[in-house]
Amino acid sequence: DELYQAYITEEIERIGNEYPNLFLTREDIMENLNFPENSKDLVIVRSNKKGTGFMRNQYVEKYLKKHISQEEFVKIIDYASLIMKKLYSKKRNADAMKSSFRNQFFYSAASTMMVVYMMLAYINPRFEDSMVYDAIQFSSLALSMVLILYITVYNYIRGGYIFASYENMVK
Repeated sequence: DELYQAYITEEIERIGNEYPNLFLTREDIMENLNFPENSKDLVIVRSNKKGTGFMRNQYVEKYLKKHISQEEFVKIIDYASLIMKKLYSKKRNADAMKSSFRNQFFYSAASTMMVVYMMLAYINPRFEDSMVYDAIQFSSLALSMVLILYITVYNYIRGGYIFASYENMVK
């Protein structure tokens, strides 16, 4: 529901304003969120402290008894928690992905060429016949630029990690 999403967004902004210089974990954010009260039109199912699933004890008999049994409710919550755990696990795996050895090698080579260029740019004015230094200097700069261009094009063509859609994750 858009209204609920707007409410949660406002609450997260409020928490960010109250604790501007602190790094808050998901657990800290969940503890500080002020959820609206349950009503006949809206029943809030809170997530667990880690934010990786939902709490099973959120059945509000007064509002849900006519629509769903407690057993069905718990089954749905368990299934939704399973989906959340899978999504969180995939996100953690994507976050932990490292650059390939090829990328690391070319980044290192490009950085080395830039250092060589800067050193030669510093040393070069001290020599009268600096044609050789100029050639080496600009060659290292050009090689560095070519390596960075190669990495950029390679990563663009290869594409990044593609997250599974929600529909595929739920299957």
